Amino acid sequence: MRKNKDQIYQKIFAILAFSSLLFLTGIIVVLFKEGLPILDSVSIREFITGTFWYPTYDPPEFGILPLLLGTLWVSFGALLVCVPIGIGAALYLHELASYRQRAILKPVIEILASIPSIIYGFFWHGGSSALYPESTGFTHGFVCPDRQFNLGNHGGADGMQFI
Repeated sequence: MRKNKDQIYQKIFAILAFSSLLFLTGIIVVLFKEGLPILDSVSIREFITGTFWYPTYDPPEFGILPLLLGTLWVSFGALLVCVPIGIGAALYLHELASYRQRAILKPVIEILASIPSIIYGFFWHGGSSALYPESTGFTHGFVCPDRQFNLGNHGGADGMQFI
């Protein structure tokens, strides 16, 4: 009886896993089917190096360079936050923390890992706005609180979640 139940569960999970692959394949096919016509109106070079994304203009402009650079900047900022803190926390837990400290800190870290990124972003944005009330000069575009969406906020929030 138990063996039959296990086989049924195994088949159910195999079907679910296979169906997720089918859905993923369907998503990729639809994205390419809908996205490839852009390359009829713009070359790949213009698409990658273009600086404007105005698909509803006449003529439309499709440039993803700011999106690519923004992704790289935010990823770099996240690495600046998460690598030192993450390695430091791991070394502390493994080498210096007592058994009692480790028993408390490990579950706390695991709970922090379950928090959605939008929550980190919300709190990080509020905290960075308080830290930089009059940001000007070099940091103006990076951590300026009057700009709701900036590289400092997103890099820091991503870095805290990556820990």
